[in-house]
Amino acid sequence: MTEQLDTPSRPIAQDGAMAGLLGAGLVAVLFFFLDTVREEAFYTPSLLAGWLFDGAGPTHVVISTKNVLAYSGLHVILFLIAGVCLAWVFREFNDNPHFGIIYLLLYVMLVAILFGLQIAMMPDIVGAIGTWAVAAGNILASVGMFAFLLHRYPDSLASLREAWSE
Repeated sequence: MTEQLDTPSRPIAQDGAMAGLLGAGLVAVLFFFLDTVREEAFYTPSLLAGWLFDGAGPTHVVISTKNVLAYSGLHVILFLIAGVCLAWVFREFNDNPHFGIIYLLLYVMLVAILFGLQIAMMPDIVGAIGTWAVAAGNILASVGMFAFLLHRYPDSLASLREAWSE
C-alpha cells in the first residue's frame, strides 16, 4: 500500500484576510487623503455611517469617533469576506485554470454590479463623496488585492494564461 503525502497548502483564510485588510487599508488611506485635502478629515466614513446606521443624508454628517469606528469595522469585515473569496479564486486558478477564468470574470462583473448598486441605491451619498473617488477606491482595492494574491500564488498567472490560450 502506497502512502499518499499531503502537500502543505497555503491557508485560504489567512491569505484572504491579508488581502482583505490590504484592500480595506488602501481604500481607507485614499479616502482619508481625499477628506484631508477637502479639509474634512474622516468625512467619508462618518457620512457612510450616518447613512447606514441613522438614515442621515449628506447634509447631516456628524464626524465622530463612534461613526468612524462603526463604519470602519463594517468596512473591514466586508473586505475580509471579499479577500477570502478572492483567495479562493486564486486557489482555483492553480487547481482548475478553466474555472479560474470564469471566477475571474465573475469577480469583475460583481465589482461592476456593486459599483452600479452604490450609484443607484445612494446617489446623494456617492455624489457627496465623488463618483470618480468611489470608482478609484474600487479599482485601487482590487488592484492591491490582486497584486498581493499574485505574489502569494505566483503560478496562478501562468495557469490563467495557459487556460486562456486554450
